[in-house]
Amino acid sequence: MTESESLALLREVLSYMKGSCEAFDFNKTGEAGRLAYCIRVIAEGQGSLLDRLNLKGLNFHDGSPDYVKKLDLPFSGLAIVTIGGKTQRYIARLENNLRIQHSPFEKWWTKPVLVEEEKGIDLSREAIVQRVAKTRVGVVDSKLTGAFEAIVSKAPLPDTGAKAAPPELIEIMYASVRQIAFETLDTLYGQYGEHLQVH
Repeated sequence: MTESESLALLREVLSYMKGSCEAFDFNKTGEAGRLAYCIRVIAEGQGSLLDRLNLKGLNFHDGSPDYVKKLDLPFSGLAIVTIGGKTQRYIARLENNLRIQHSPFEKWWTKPVLVEEEKGIDLSREAIVQRVAKTRVGVVDSKLTGAFEAIVSKAPLPDTGAKAAPPELIEIMYASVRQIAFETLDTLYGQYGEHLQVH
């Protein structure tokens, strides 16, 4: 894939992600799996679009506090629990965080963001994305299916061997992927946006 082809694919993937995020916010929660696939295309491994376009030097929007092991408490760095209403649910932090930092890619991608030591849960953004990409739960936006299938055709990905998200973690992991998508979009449009415009 040439640099110009990689850039065109990045534009296509980011455009899809914007529509998918909007659909997710309107309860098309199955879009989380598609968002996770798109994030893998952008960020995962040596064939990623970040690698092809030499973008791993960007400082990524990082909405997760750093995990403090000595506190020995369950930790959700990317999703927060809603307060009020009949039921509690997890939603992405988005910009509802006073401690937003900007982290080098490797730290952003691999640091723990979902931890519950008593249950053996210790997941990075990378691990969450891989597991949610394998999860087929929830409704997707059928109007986006053609665009998503085009991305899969242009950027097929190997099976990582990751297991699908367990039922008890689907909601928090889906909300976490929504946050990762937000951070990815914010980083790339914020720091590479001039290259993403179609001239």
